[in-house]
Amino acid sequence: MSWQVKVLNGTSRVIVKPFVKRSAAKTVPGNEQATIDKLRRWVVRLDKFLTRKHTSTVSVESVEGQPSYLWINNQPDIKRTILYLHGGGMIIHVPGMYKQWAQRLGAAANARVLLVDYRLAPEYPYPASNEDCL
Repeated sequence: MSWQVKVLNGTSRVIVKPFVKRSAAKTVPGNEQATIDKLRRWVVRLDKFLTRKHTSTVSVESVEGQPSYLWINNQPDIKRTILYLHGGGMIIHVPGMYKQWAQRLGAAANARVLLVDYRLAPEYPYPASNEDCL
């Protein structure tokens, strides 16, 4: 297990889980978006702290002007493709961590990796994220 994963696991256990529990307890019905926005800002800071620059080939394909698909290790001599649908409960996107994980996954499997940057809830309710992944 890499040091980054150990730090992420420890941070999640000690900081993220209690933060989410406290935020959920403070959420005022009808104002859930403020809690989600606060969580997203915090996760972006964590992402910048824990990730490093990517060394693999990354190309972006856009749909209607929005970056939608990231190809990691997209080289013609690679025959396998892995479809990676990131976690985050359909409300959070942590691009640095996902790219770093996809880079390692692709290298270990000798495969290109397709990351789908699907639309997030609650701005785009179900089934928007599922439709983006199909």
